[in-house]
Amino acid sequence: MEPAALSATVEQYNKVCAEGYDSDFAKDPHFLNAVAKAPFYAHVTTPSLGFALVTTGGFVTTNDQQVLNEDYQPIEGLYASGNTCGMRFGPEYITPIPGVSIGMCLTLGRELGKYLAAK
Repeated sequence: MEPAALSATVEQYNKVCAEGYDSDFAKDPHFLNAVAKAPFYAHVTTPSLGFALVTTGGFVTTNDQQVLNEDYQPIEGLYASGNTCGMRFGPEYITPIPGVSIGMCLTLGRELGKYLAAK
């Protein structure tokens, strides 16, 4: 993604947050949170059928769900849980059991909470 395009997107989103109404996507105002406190991270992915259902590929993480950088070192303060964790489904979404993602999200969210509470 071009840095200028990313900056313009963030500026537009922050404007929507300040207005308290999402004129672009009608996002519930309760969930409008401006992107205001650095550091910032961006992840670009290629849309596919699996992308429409869940995050495929996702971020590569440690067992404590710390997101790893390109050198496989944890990025301080950045975590990913549930379907955004790395390689949960590999390159495609094939899980035939409805609701299985909810269990994964609850379990990993709990584990991340335990890890952060112990820090």
